Order: sequence, then C-alpha cells, then structure tokens
Amino acid sequence: MVSKLEGSNRLIWFWTMGSYVLAQGIVAVGALVRIPLLVDNLGAEGYGRFTAVFSVWPIIAILLDGLQQATRSAIANKPEARPGSLVKLFSKFALAESTLMFACFITPVAIAAALMDASSTEILLAVLIILIVMAICLPLAPSKGALDALSKTAFSNLSLASNTIVGLPILAVAFIVSDSIFAAVAASALGNAAPYLITSLYFKRLDSQHEWTFSRPSPLDKTTRALIGSMTIYAAANLLAYGFDPIIISVISGDLQVGEYGLASKVMMIAMFVPIGLTGLLTTKYAAVRQQNSLTLTRQWLIRTTLAFSFMGILLCGVSLVAAPVVARILSHGEIEPPTDLLVALSVFSFMAISSCPLMCAFSNHRAARVRAKTAIAAGLFNIAGTIPLTIVAGATGAVIASCIANSMLIVVLYRRAAVDTTLVFVISDRERQGANL
Repeated sequence: MVSKLEGSNRLIWFWTMGSYVLAQGIVAVGALVRIPLLVDNLGAEGYGRFTAVFSVWPIIAILLDGLQQATRSAIANKPEARPGSLVKLFSKFALAESTLMFACFITPVAIAAALMDASSTEILLAVLIILIVMAICLPLAPSKGALDALSKTAFSNLSLASNTIVGLPILAVAFIVSDSIFAAVAASALGNAAPYLITSLYFKRLDSQHEWTFSRPSPLDKTTRALIGSMTIYAAANLLAYGFDPIIISVISGDLQVGEYGLASKVMMIAMFVPIGLTGLLTTKYAAVRQQNSLTLTRQWLIRTTLAFSFMGILLCGVSLVAAPVVARILSHGEIEPPTDLLVALSVFSFMAISSCPLMCAFSNHRAARVRAKTAIAAGLFNIAGTIPLTIVAGATGAVIASCIANSMLIVVLYRRAAVDTTLVFVISDRERQGANL
C-alpha cells in the first residue's frame, strides 16, 4: 500500500513538473515566433518601443501572483470553507484593487495622452490598455491559485500555453487591422489574459460539480505560510529588479537599443530552458539530502551539483553565444543585430543564473527563503540604482552589467550566510525539527 502510494505521488509530481516544462517550452517558442511578426510590422525601433512599453506588464503582474498565493494559502488553511466562496471573496478584493488602479493610474495616463503629441499619445494609450486588461485579470487570478491548492496544478500549468496558442493568432489579426504599437500591445495583453480566463472558467465548472470534495489539501502550518510569503517576495524583488531595464534603456539610449536588448534576451533565454526544467527535481533532491541532517553530505551535494550546473552553464551559454548572432539575424530578418558585447554580457548573466540554481534551491526552506527574499530586495535596489549610470556609459550592455553585479552580490552573500550558519541550508536545527513535528 505504501509503495503504491509513493508511486502514485511520484507520478503526480512528474506529471505536474512535465506539464510546467511543456507549457514553458510552448511559451518560449511563442516568444521567438513573435519576434519576426513584430519586427516586420513595427520595424527595428518600433520593436524596441514595444519591448519598453510591454515591460510594464510583468511589473504590475506581481499583483496577480500575490492574489494566487493568497488564495492558495487560504483554501489550504480553511478546509471547512467552500473553495468557491473563498475565491469570490478574493475576487471582490481584486475588484477593489482594479478600482484603485483605475483611480491612481488610468485617469492620469488618459489625461496625459490627450495633451501630448501623436507618438507619445500612442505609447500612453498602449500603457492604458495594459492597465485595463490587467484590471480585468485581477478578479480572475484567485481561480488559478485555487486550482493549485486543489491538486489541479497540471491544468493550471498547461493553461500558460494559451498565452501562445491564443495570443499569436490575436497578434496576427491585430496587425492586419493596424501595424501600430497600440495594436501590438493590446493583442499581447489579451494573449496574456487567456490563461486567467481559462482557469477561471474551469474552476467555475469544478465549483458546480464539487470534483475536489475528496481531495481537499491539509491545512498549511505557520512555517509553510511564511515560506510561501518569502518565495512570493523573492519573485517580486526579481521582477522589480530586472523589469525596469527596458524602460531605463529606452529613456537613456533610445528604442533601437531596447530592441537589441529585447531580441538578445529572448535568444539567450534558450540557454535557461533546461535548468528551469530541472529546478523542481533539484529542490526535491535537496530536501531529501538535507533530511539526513549531515553537514558533510549536504555540503558535498551542493558542491557537486553546483559544479555540474556550472559545466552545463558553460556549455549552454557557449552554444547560445555562438548561435545568437545568426538566430537574431534570422528572427529579425536582418533588421536588428545585437552587438557582441551585449551578447557576451547576457551570456555571463545566464551562466551566473544557471550555476547558482543549486544554491537557490538550497535556500528553499523556511528560514533560508526569508534570508534569500531580504537579500534579493537589497540586490534589486542596487541593480536599479546601478542600471541608470551604467546605461548612460555603456547603453544596453551597461544595464546587463549592472544585473550581473547585483546577481553576483546576491550569490556571494547567500554563500557567506550558508557558510556562517550551517543550520540555514546544510543541517536541520532543533527548533526547525520541533516545528515540523507540531
């Protein structure tokens, strides 16, 4: 019975991770397919302007992630409550957030658009449509978090692929109507809204059929809730740290350099796909090793996996660096050619991200995640402050250099903290063990 249960859990885990990797792969391919479509219709500078404007979406999307995590935690900790009622409660809260967004952002943007020239008006109207679509998505976000809490994570993961499956045709039709920044941003925003609409409709169907009645999750303890909060803060810090780069580059160096930065980033993103797919497996393996409570074994595991991922990073980033100029030229039809120094800087950043994957997975328990979140906030603020002067000096390459410096600071500080306090990631403290037994 136990072996069958373990086998079933392992199968569910692989299906969940497989659905995530598959969805991310479709999204990555879609991001590359969009490039020639955007460049052909907007031109090189127009593509850069689109990249800068649409970078607003991931920054504001932090609100969506927060709502999903809050709903997931609430459902797990209130087994006596009907999931549908909790989703409605958080949707009402999200509706209030949407109203606040309209009051604080949309009205000033609309007024500014009316007073500016045609080019600036188009950009502001594009930002306006992003805010409107985001305001529509906010009340839908709790449904996605509910599916994660109710063991429907695979469907939630696969819904991410609708960003590409739905978004690309909408973008193609939009360009038939108008080859403008506004049309491109509006179509892309609607594509990003597709996963939230699909998961909302699916949850409503489940809510009416009560399919989860016998698979309700057990309540989360205080430690797990704090861990989820720390992970959310860490993700938000990363988005804020690197999400402003296209906007800063656009203001300082112009739209063409933003286009080079955006294209080079997407091409180099290919190197990150394999490590991202292995992150879930790595985190699970780390947790199993740490449970043995052996300083030597855990430290050896971290060293070996870091060396393995460093070798993989050198290989993947080296291949991407060699192939990037050709791929960029093909995707942009020769209109955008990222400079070599920018590609090298992005390769270094990608290598740092890949080689530090084991360390980030090691900082996934409660105390360590809290330390990682605080350190990421400090590194993010440093990155934003350093991006401005370095962009003035070296353009888009300077922005990537600032990210490399900030990321290296994060890695060094985390390694230092792990070395000083061995109970942070290597062994389990008595207090943590007592908390797990409660």
